[in-house]
Amino acid sequence: SSPPTSQRTHATTMDDFHTRALSSLHQQIAHASIPEDTSTTTTTSFNPNIYAKSLVEDDDIPKIDSAVKSYLSLVAARSVVASDIDVISVASPSDAVRRCVSMVGGGDEEYGKNVQCTFTSSTLSSSTTMNTTDANRCALACARTLLTTINSTCIPQPTGEDEATTTSSDETQEKKEVQMQNDTIRILWNGLVNTSTSESASSLDKKQLKPSKLLGRNCLMVAYPYVVERFHRGVEKTRTGAPKEEEAGDDATAVKAQSNPMNTHSDEVLPPVLPPKGIAVTQWQAFYVEFGNILKQAVDVYNKSDDSTAITSTSSDCNLVWATDKGVKELERRRQMRALRASEALAAESDVATDSSRI
Repeated sequence: SSPPTSQRTHATTMDDFHTRALSSLHQQIAHASIPEDTSTTTTTSFNPNIYAKSLVEDDDIPKIDSAVKSYLSLVAARSVVASDIDVISVASPSDAVRRCVSMVGGGDEEYGKNVQCTFTSSTLSSSTTMNTTDANRCALACARTLLTTINSTCIPQPTGEDEATTTSSDETQEKKEVQMQNDTIRILWNGLVNTSTSESASSLDKKQLKPSKLLGRNCLMVAYPYVVERFHRGVEKTRTGAPKEEEAGDDATAVKAQSNPMNTHSDEVLPPVLPPKGIAVTQWQAFYVEFGNILKQAVDVYNKSDDSTAITSTSSDCNLVWATDKGVKELERRRQMRALRASEALAAESDVATDSSRI
């Protein structure tokens, strides 16, 4: 039987948005210096148009919108059952964000694995107990700020890529292809941002032609360091009277701050984004730092597998947020683990009761 009219209309509308987004990209690529890779040193060639099509269509799923909603649900559910001692706060505002930028950009891979965002009663000034409404409200406020910033952040033009320093032709070719992929993502992403934020765009275009609607984790991995930098600058604006890192007396910290490539971009390029109203700064940081950690883990796990529905052998939040099945398998596995633990606990209790009766 044919699908309902509403479903056919939605599919046709989304296909139209995909076509228009890709058409715009083709024009931009024609004016940009992203040549197709026709090198004879490799068995494959890179075509920016084909690569962009794979990102917009079904090769890079779930889309960012869906992942943020799943993460929102995860944080809200965790918060309802948590107590104050369950919250793992970040060390300090500057340290947390700096390391998050480094981590997402491929630097400090170990940092942040234990950072969890949990909204508890101590984070709310107006209440002494946490309930489902409070948790949902806090998570929703953070998710809205995250999505709004993602959809309004342009990826700046690289300001001096490092030249290949290896003599291996394979490594040089691989680096060249990665750079062409990133350039394609930048053009596609910025085109969507500019279209959805344009005053001349229709209300439907503003709603549908957004990065979060059409793109997934591979594109977000390139854009997220710049999103985080905007959050970092917003957090710094809330720290009135706090000394700058360069003035803190720590030469190593000052060198790291000065060498941060984000410092080359002005506030006009990456405008500061203040924390959501009513949310503690440390909890806001934990929210976007943990999301970045999960994003990187998902890219590492799923991009290394030929199976797009791959699930890691151990339980992981990335399987709830970024899995193509929207966390169905992970939720079932967690239910089975809880049932097993409950069964083992009952068995142990029964053994203790038996032993006591024999005494």
